[in-house]
Amino acid sequence: MNNFYDEKLNELNELFKENKFDQLLVEIQQEINMPYVPSDFEKELLELLKKVQSINKNVNLNNDEKSLWSLEWIEKILLDEKQKNIHIIAINQLKKMNARSLNKTLKKFLTNENLSDLNKSMLLFILMDQKIDEEYTIIKKNGLFKINPTKNNFDELFVVINNVFKLLDETIGQKDISLVKISKQITNEYFLLNFPIFLDKNVSYYEFTAAIIMLSFNMLGIEESFLNIRNNYFNFEDSIASKVYDKIRTWYTDKEK
Repeated sequence: MNNFYDEKLNELNELFKENKFDQLLVEIQQEINMPYVPSDFEKELLELLKKVQSINKNVNLNNDEKSLWSLEWIEKILLDEKQKNIHIIAINQLKKMNARSLNKTLKKFLTNENLSDLNKSMLLFILMDQKIDEEYTIIKKNGLFKINPTKNNFDELFVVINNVFKLLDETIGQKDISLVKISKQITNEYFLLNFPIFLDKNVSYYEFTAAIIMLSFNMLGIEESFLNIRNNYFNFEDSIASKVYDKIRTWYTDKEK
């Protein structure tokens, strides 16, 4: 693992030592939400979850290395709105199981307006990986969608995210690690929450990335302008980036409510 994942594991272990289990589960959820999770890092996360289970019986993990949760327990968790903080962990366990066997439960989950849009997207990715050829209804804050996991172009999502990440790394990189990290987190969450809606046709990933950088500066308490972003990093259309920024800022403000 590289330094980023080592540092993250140190942070998570500190939360465990301080008995901050709710915060720890949220932090682990955020890491599992990432499109790419290194296998050794994932193994460490699951080992940490086992430690939590030994103390906090609300996290009911069994001892089977291939499947930390039983299908029955996953179903129980997904149907319980009070367990929202560990839904993503239950969904992640479905990677190792036959998700179709919980089809009725998954359909209820995808149409429950009270549940996380991000978790619904992650569930769809698992259904895609398992090549489940069936149409699902998904209700999100940005609309109602009919999606067949085997026929929707999920690759487009990862191409856009990777293009944004690459632009951030190539133009900012080590010059401002905090800015890059925050920008990547916002990008990842924005696209996963809004999937299957991507960028408008007149918006390139340059304008989108500029808008994300602007929001990240705001979150860091730094006043910035699109002119400076363009001069310091890369070219883009200010007018388009400004409109995208307004849209993303509104989305982020609503999400935090």
